[in-house]
Amino acid sequence: MKTILISAIGGDIGYAVIKALRESGRELYFIGFDITKYNASYDLVDEFYLSPQYKEEEKWLDFVTELLSKHHVDYFWPITEPEITLVDKNRNKFHPTSVIINEPNVLHIALDKSRTASFLKAGGVHVPETWDRPESVRGNYPLIVKEAFGCGSHSIRLVHTKSELEQAFGDMQNPVIQEYIGDASQEYTLTVFSDQKVVNYIAFRRTLGFGGMSRYVELADDKEIRGLAHTLAGLFSLKGSVNVQMRKQNGKYYVFEINPRISSTMGFRAKLGFNDAAWWLDQASGKPVEPFICPVKAAFGVRTVEEKIFTAEENL
Repeated sequence: MKTILISAIGGDIGYAVIKALRESGRELYFIGFDITKYNASYDLVDEFYLSPQYKEEEKWLDFVTELLSKHHVDYFWPITEPEITLVDKNRNKFHPTSVIINEPNVLHIALDKSRTASFLKAGGVHVPETWDRPESVRGNYPLIVKEAFGCGSHSIRLVHTKSELEQAFGDMQNPVIQEYIGDASQEYTLTVFSDQKVVNYIAFRRTLGFGGMSRYVELADDKEIRGLAHTLAGLFSLKGSVNVQMRKQNGKYYVFEINPRISSTMGFRAKLGFNDAAWWLDQASGKPVEPFICPVKAAFGVRTVEEKIFTAEENL
């Protein structure tokens, strides 16, 4: 049995990864950690540890490497983008454990929204017009202002005037400005997994809710999505998975963000057999990944709410 250490298990993504791996049937011993002991995944792991925050970099790194050594961990999966960034800068500290993150070239591009837009545009992918300064903007309002290094839907501002643009730009640390594409009814999320032999993909049209997570999803597929998936796998020389956020306008998909990590739609896609969490471990173990064929032509998903109670009798 292999041992896996997973960070940030109290969040929606950590929770989805653990569930997907358990449902995959792979024999794994799960060790999880989080900064909060009362969390959604506490009862899904075999062992739990309370961790320091990633902002305390040296303390966090020492904590992780001690766990890796103590438990002879086979796989370490940092879940959040700040943790991924920290692990990427310190890859030499985790050997011989297999660290489940993307290659440095993918992270270098995808973790910077401005760099992502330039890279994709050069590769022939449709992207919103993107600017680094308010005075460079050449377009119509509304516009989107967001942190270049932010994640999810945090710190995103929709602005309708020059004064709103300047205010939003001044409120952020590393802002980037983008053209506003389409409308919320035409928002899509695409997951691409590749081991450089097989390219698997799945896409949903989605409606957001619950703090920016996908609340409702509807399976989507066409030749443009299929072509985009293969284009992105090639451009990034992808060996793992990425989550692509895009909107459709005038029959074209415009990519406005790429998350170089597992996304919150993990639970939805795993239920359709697209288990990129399991494939990532197979890839790390040198096992071949099977081509994915979606078992249905149409599917609709809804994210539900679950409650958990922790009692005084539990040894937390």
